[in-house]
Amino acid sequence: MKCKHCYEYAGRKSCEMKPSEGLRVIDTLADAGVTSLAFSGGEPSIHPTIIEYISRSHENGMYTAMATNGYIFSDMDACSKFVDAGLQFVQISIDSIRPEVHDRFRGVDGSWERACEAVKNFSEYDILVEVATTVTSENCMHLAGMGEFFHELGADWFMLYNFIPAGRGNENQELDISPGERYRVLCDAHHSNLQEKIQILSTAPQFAPIAAGLSHDKKIIPTHFYNPEYTEETLQLAEFIGGCGAGRFYLSIEPDGDIYPCVFFPHREDMRVGNILEDSFEDLWKTNKVLKTLRDRDELTGHCGSCESRYICGGCRARALSYLGDIRSPDPGCVNNMSEWCRICGEKETGGV
Repeated sequence: MKCKHCYEYAGRKSCEMKPSEGLRVIDTLADAGVTSLAFSGGEPSIHPTIIEYISRSHENGMYTAMATNGYIFSDMDACSKFVDAGLQFVQISIDSIRPEVHDRFRGVDGSWERACEAVKNFSEYDILVEVATTVTSENCMHLAGMGEFFHELGADWFMLYNFIPAGRGNENQELDISPGERYRVLCDAHHSNLQEKIQILSTAPQFAPIAAGLSHDKKIIPTHFYNPEYTEETLQLAEFIGGCGAGRFYLSIEPDGDIYPCVFFPHREDMRVGNILEDSFEDLWKTNKVLKTLRDRDELTGHCGSCESRYICGGCRARALSYLGDIRSPDPGCVNNMSEWCRICGEKETGGV
């Protein structure tokens, strides 16, 4: 597909590890104690070795997930093949309740209908089915009713993805929404969680403090996962893994084995953690300077560095890096950093960004 927001430049050829190396990487992760492995893309479902990779991940005891555009899974037999291999979680991208908006965003006619059929098909199996929507200026006004629609299709979760200007998305920055719009979207998501049958989540770190502020009966959002009851344990969990998880409880491994803190990080040498085919994964995880910086919320600058919610939010580090050039900078997607957002918008208008 030709998705406007893609963090990769999908379609361009790149160096890719051999199947034997891919299997070795999976074993390395399992030996290091990694508990979950998610296959993403591009589009992982068309990779020639994906079934073997899923099987190896499942055999190693890792919770095995995949993010897909759903195109090939309008065929029930394809779904069965992946579930039989050990797939336990599938995330299917649907970017609007309106077919024409989704198809235009993805660049392929008929992709909306196939994605919806994929949700229906996977819901027949005993796996968790999530629908993912990247919130943009093209669909943020159409979010109402989407959760109920996806629930009727058979989805268990509805994930609202933050737009991040990385990869092809960097060429389409007009898709980003303002801090005020993001705030309203997350407020609506919190209220919907109290009413709708489907669980609504978000990758936007601001979801946690927004939900906490709206929860007069002490309900909180500890991270990307909704937790309906406040306890001392969930508060500790929120402060440990809350908000942006880049380099803290997840990493990204590129097709050539290069490691970055998150799939949305630009492939800059100073952000490259190492290479899993060449370096000790455990040593990188424990000693890498970039990862250590990301794990210390007290190193954040601007309002993010002094915000009382920095341990359950901390702002999106990929957005800070893409817009302001530093992983410690404030996330311009937060209403508390409106001055940064206005400056960025002003520089865009004058050709400065």
